[in-house]
Amino acid sequence: MRQMQEMEDRHGRDAGGFQDTIARLESEIANMKDEMARHLREYQDLLNIKMALDIEIATYRKLLEGEERR
Repeated sequence: MRQMQEMEDRHGRDAGGFQDTIARLESEIANMKDEMARHLREYQDLLNIKMALDIEIATYRKLLEGEERR
């Protein structure tokens, strides 16, 4: 009987440790998702800037080509 109680206690402690590990990992996952969302917003901002600069470059290129033809 005592041995069974010791096993139950040990399993209870193990289960508590596993629950702590699960909670920690879930927290890490949430943090990583937040970080990924932040990186995605930064990427989208940079992509928008790049596209605007590409348009500006194309405009200046057309202006230069027009001047060269004169």
